Amino acid sequence: MSVGTADLTSVGNALKKLYPIDEAKAALYEAVPLYGMIEKKDVFEGDGTYNITVQSSGQYGIGTTMQGAIQNRTSNDYSRFAVTRARMYGVGRISREAIKAGRSNKGSVIRTLDREQKALMKSMKRILSNLLWGGGGGALGQLGIGSINGNAFTLVDKRQVVWFERNMPLILSPTSGTVISPARAGQLVVSAVDRQNGIITCTQPITTGVPGAVDSDFVFLYSVYGGDASNAVITGVAGWVPDANPNNTLFYGVDRSVDPTRLGGLRYNINRAPIEEGLQAALGVAAIEGQAPSTGFMNPYDYTRLTTSIGSQRMLSQVASKTSPDMPSIGYKGVKIIAPNDGGECEFYPDHGVPAGHAYLLDLSSWELATLGDMLEYVDDDGVVILRSPNSDEFEWRIGAYGNLACDNPGANMVVTGL
Repeated sequence: MSVGTADLTSVGNALKKLYPIDEAKAALYEAVPLYGMIEKKDVFEGDGTYNITVQSSGQYGIGTTMQGAIQNRTSNDYSRFAVTRARMYGVGRISREAIKAGRSNKGSVIRTLDREQKALMKSMKRILSNLLWGGGGGALGQLGIGSINGNAFTLVDKRQVVWFERNMPLILSPTSGTVISPARAGQLVVSAVDRQNGIITCTQPITTGVPGAVDSDFVFLYSVYGGDASNAVITGVAGWVPDANPNNTLFYGVDRSVDPTRLGGLRYNINRAPIEEGLQAALGVAAIEGQAPSTGFMNPYDYTRLTTSIGSQRMLSQVASKTSPDMPSIGYKGVKIIAPNDGGECEFYPDHGVPAGHAYLLDLSSWELATLGDMLEYVDDDGVVILRSPNSDEFEWRIGAYGNLACDNPGANMVVTGL
């Protein structure tokens, strides 16, 4: 007996009732504080571009005489970032056999749906977190020098191992994916993950799966590679506020090299100074530039060092607390440190997507997540949630996300390195 339409409708309804999309979004808010704190705007209609205008200089009609002021008069200088829409999809599957076997035991189907959907959302959360803090290329990590050893490779930063899971399909590229450049031919599949030592083992020798592989290559989840013009990858905070001054390569149509700070953010290296002192020095540099970032984000490794540094000096007044503007029931706990600006302090929060060794000091009012519809939606525009898989004895459901991160005042934000 075949699986009928009524059965599939029941399974689809069960999926949406068991795991409503609002629950999926709430899980994303909890896992990725940046996502929860920034404003979301459903503005990505039309041709797939969202224009952000940034004022990089003001009028200078100033002088000690009226004639001099008139002569010095200039126009405001504006740059327009034409941000393009990025895409991300997730596909969950349940076997036809499981549906048929569960006809007399609906609980077994429910348990299978619950397990598969939670696994899918866990993976989507991790990849979205990586992208929201990334530079727009989608790299999960980089191979270390001399790291290729048969079926295995070692990551330059073993802390990047958090992005890898068994059975992940991987591709390699000599670039980080932020410029259009073909990835290396071939593919790898993860068979084991050594999380303590940052070693990824694959199902075949690295240079067999990817014949051109070399040490220092970047690693990507298959199809999440910004170097492929057909892939629209989210450009995260590191793209808007890069570690180094941006060059004249156009960024969403803007040459940021004409004013790297106003158009590409502030940069400060604390050179392994004591972490609390280094962050205070960075905030001082921001204040000199007339900026007052009030919210900082750090990798949990570095955040732990900060709280340890504060140690017994931390008082109740130094505990930070912020709720999501979209979901007030979700809150975040952090710590405050003194800042030499009008606000007097900056709140720091852990976010596992932030690259280790970095801190981002942000003016959250300058950021938004521009979307087309909700950021996460079941793909059911035709009223059908569960579809027949075209190449296996399974049925599948799909989740879509369309949008990109946008910043209307990059110069109000800072990246701190050397933690």
